[in-house]
Amino acid sequence: MLIHKGNEVFFFSSLHSSLLNQIFINITQIAETPGVIIFLILVALLNYRYLPVFLVNLIVLALVVTFLKHLVFANAMRPSILLADKGALNFVPGVEIMHNFSFPSGHTAAAFAMCFLFALLFQNTWLSFAMFTIATLVGISRLYLLQHFYEDVYAGAIVGMLISFVVYYGNEKWKNKRITI
Repeated sequence: MLIHKGNEVFFFSSLHSSLLNQIFINITQIAETPGVIIFLILVALLNYRYLPVFLVNLIVLALVVTFLKHLVFANAMRPSILLADKGALNFVPGVEIMHNFSFPSGHTAAAFAMCFLFALLFQNTWLSFAMFTIATLVGISRLYLLQHFYEDVYAGAIVGMLISFVVYYGNEKWKNKRITI
């Protein structure tokens, strides 16, 4: 929060290498459809009863992020537009650069929503640390791939965790109410 908007983009742009490009392309895909499906399969294998909670979480997340991106912050531009005339950006070959709907980062929101809910449901310290690390790496990948500014990623993390928190505690309240009736 103490750095000028865009400095983080130039910083990550300066780190580009073939190896890091491939690593961050793969990491960002954790929050895309194939990664989400693998995540849901993992949840089903560990405890299939949690699967509906994860599906509700993802549906609510998709609705909220779409609402925020397309209606509330529709004019939020991505680094490729706002920083085009401020210096050389090193784009990653093969990555489609988006131009609009930057705020909040949907990939980061999805990663934090999945990982935070996973940590809440399975309540294991090491697993929680691993989930936080994965979600954080997805957020960093969005900066590295020059798709978002820091505040987009930060807001995506907050949105993802808030939605997971609400879904988790809503499920707990519903579950407890159902048992007492």
